[in-house]
Amino acid sequence: MKKHLFILFLLFAVVANTMGQSLYDQHIDAANRGDSKAQFFIAMAYLRGDGVTKDIVQSISWFRKSADQGYVNSQAMLGIAYYEGEKDFSNRKSQTPTVALSDDLADKWKNLKLK
Repeated sequence: MKKHLFILFLLFAVVANTMGQSLYDQHIDAANRGDSKAQFFIAMAYLRGDGVTKDIVQSISWFRKSADQGYVNSQAMLGIAYYEGEKDFSNRKSQTPTVALSDDLADKWKNLKLK
């Protein structure tokens, strides 16, 4: 449990805004060029609504693009999304995972067809 908290703390600490630019504005160009780390930050921007409208589907889509390239932080966030399900993941108030939801909801996330 402490390991998960530490990893999540690091993930969210990394996404702090710099120089007044939104997370989205800072990373969208590199993300569109295929940079997996930038794609992670775009996913976080959509998850938090930082510079864009909060959109869980777009967030998961960007996490997948990044995770498919082997970016570990995105793989971890996808794991949390699958574990928590849409409602808990998109409305996160803390960095700690909640009790697992049904297998059906996890399967829904795993098989979600994204743009």
